[in-house]
Amino acid sequence: MKRVYLVRHGESQAQTCKSRGLDRRDPSLRDCGLTAAGEAQARDLSLPSADLVVTSPLARAIATARLAMPGSMLVVHPAATERGRGVPENMPSTMDPTADDLDTGLLPMGWPGVAPTDPEELVAWLASRPERTVVVFTHYNT
Repeated sequence: MKRVYLVRHGESQAQTCKSRGLDRRDPSLRDCGLTAAGEAQARDLSLPSADLVVTSPLARAIATARLAMPGSMLVVHPAATERGRGVPENMPSTMDPTADDLDTGLLPMGWPGVAPTDPEELVAWLASRPERTVVVFTHYNT
């Protein structure tokens, strides 16, 4: 039997922007990372050992995955990204091509200037995989 664990990212900088006098549409929040509290939340997660770790291409999900499952290879899947209302936090940035813990082979040519794929594609892709224990780092409304 396959088990898929869906994990929402830790608290992001956009979630606390009002307390810092910023509007949610502030361009400085583009693909923002985690707050210190979000980093602590990620480190405190208790997750099973996984055969496959998948993450959204957004920085806050990648950071959560790295902190929660250090040393894991992270498969970046475009369909795991947030379906947001055009706010900067949901606008992906360019991936670091030197990051040796990210498998970005599923990202389409032209990423991040290409729309993310449908979430149903993620479900079908996961179902086709042979791994039995999968952890997916994603968002509230994927």
